[in-house]
Amino acid sequence: MTKTAPSTSPGRSRFFDLMHETGDKLSLIKGYQQLVQPLLEEAIVHIQQHKAFKIDAHIQNKVCLSKKECSEEIDVNNLTIDERAAIKLYTMESKTEQESLFYVVNSTLRLADRSELKPILLYLRLLIEALEKLPSLNGLVYRGVNGNISSNFVKGKKLTWWGFSSCTRSLEMLSKEEFLGNNGQRTLFYIKCINGKLIQNYSYSSPDDEEVLLLPGTEFLVTGKKRANRDLTIVHLREIPARSPTADDIETVAISVAEMAPPEEVDYRDEAKEKICGHYCNLWATKQCCNCSGLYF
Repeated sequence: MTKTAPSTSPGRSRFFDLMHETGDKLSLIKGYQQLVQPLLEEAIVHIQQHKAFKIDAHIQNKVCLSKKECSEEIDVNNLTIDERAAIKLYTMESKTEQESLFYVVNSTLRLADRSELKPILLYLRLLIEALEKLPSLNGLVYRGVNGNISSNFVKGKKLTWWGFSSCTRSLEMLSKEEFLGNNGQRTLFYIKCINGKLIQNYSYSSPDDEEVLLLPGTEFLVTGKKRANRDLTIVHLREIPARSPTADDIETVAISVAEMAPPEEVDYRDEAKEKICGHYCNLWATKQCCNCSGLYF
């Protein structure tokens, strides 16, 4: 079956990212845990330097904006500003899906060659640690796509989603026209999760989205499937608890901080000139936002 791209409003593509999931078994995601937690600017520079990525040219402007907003908020979960900004930046989508940070990260996480993960490891170090500090949600969440992809989900089958999975706690929200709507072929997933991370207070999107992120490598069991009506198929998934690591799992990829080549000296003044405010801020040197009130990207 040919996959049809979902018709969604800008800033919502990540909710439909499961169209790119194959469910295949891949090697575990390794190599980020032992890294020293970086600044968000540093983590994003490593991604920008990878020529194969078509990352948003103004991504550092978004870093500045996300850190500025996070510096003005009080966090009850003791996340650092960079950790909070890493979550917010993930939800700040670009004009095209391919330029968005979520797309670059998730498409890389789905690659069978795990050595290809190296450019995103510093960002994973920030984002995953941030999410692990949040309380786990044990309950029902929803996800959906336009089109009928239910044939890929057979009762009793186990599958793994390797990207970060954006879900919602609100079935009403998912039925809005800018999401799934109520017309045309649709596949709706009812997911019984045990380790969901509610990020609505950290997202750049509306809190009404009630966004829940499932971590990469989450495994599911297909527990049922039914045709609700002519256009809508509902698939039931249950999260399978992560197994304890084996000796093979503990033997991680040989990537250390020393091997993570430091990024080239980047002068952010050139990028600052693109901002209408005209400030000359050097994020790499100051480690601080320029405090601009209006950033354009």
